[in-house]
Amino acid sequence: MRKGQRFTPARLDTWVLRGRGTGFGRDYLPWHQVTRGDPGSRGRSHLINWRLGRLHHLLSDHELLIMGFSAMVPGVVDIREQFPLSLSPHPRELSLVNREEFGRIAPGTLELAESLGIRHPRLGAVKNEDWWVMSTDLLLTITQGSLTQLVAISVKYDNELARGRTRELLQLEREYWRCQGVPWLLITPSTYAPEVGATVRHALPWALVPEVVPNPVLEGVAELGAKVHGGTFDRALSSISTVFNCTRSDAQFLLWGAVWAGVLPVDLCMRMDPNAIVRVIPSADFLSMNPVASRRSAWQA
Repeated sequence: MRKGQRFTPARLDTWVLRGRGTGFGRDYLPWHQVTRGDPGSRGRSHLINWRLGRLHHLLSDHELLIMGFSAMVPGVVDIREQFPLSLSPHPRELSLVNREEFGRIAPGTLELAESLGIRHPRLGAVKNEDWWVMSTDLLLTITQGSLTQLVAISVKYDNELARGRTRELLQLEREYWRCQGVPWLLITPSTYAPEVGATVRHALPWALVPEVVPNPVLEGVAELGAKVHGGTFDRALSSISTVFNCTRSDAQFLLWGAVWAGVLPVDLCMRMDPNAIVRVIPSADFLSMNPVASRRSAWQA
């Protein structure tokens, strides 16, 4: 565990100079990172090498789970974690991916906090105090046809919402993205079924990996849908192993790769053991289990 590090104005200035919070895809640098030089997070941190050619810095088990849900969203091409919110007025984030947004300016958190009557968070001792830079846990870039959009996600546990200060800061974060025309979701465990969360958590070692299952293979796994439907999970893996002449571990990778790609939509409420029954369901029902894909939010004004 990282110890002894503290957030200070000088540390945040250093992060700015290093380009944290900037870039896209493999070049993006998260604002908060899992390094020895960063203050430790309250939860268990994770470094995940997904498919973008860089490490994703996730600060809790729950963020890791929601990263899994996010990677399942159709059309997602980028996931930027620990994304900093600008203190001052700035170009709308969509202006970087949408020409129609070019030149449009959005207010920063300082202006929004004042308009909302919310005390903006500060950092440091009285003699060396500065403004705290807020951040959004996950910022998704989704491309479908010629349309590119962003979705901002804040990840919390339900019991955190009982704190008045937490709700104030969430309101400020929500307003920040609303002013930019970006959907903002507050994802808590109450936004998805516990059984679905358990299944996704179980599958993460095969789903959040740098390798991408080739499309012809995905199509081959999808064609097995009728054969695996109604059978056990063990039988589904055996069928995939036989058809593709691969090990059981590779069969897991192919099966979950097809699930995450949406070509093998299965009931994610299934119990995770060899005798669990695999049910192939309509794509709409499959996506409805995912709070990110279905745009479910725990926020209540």
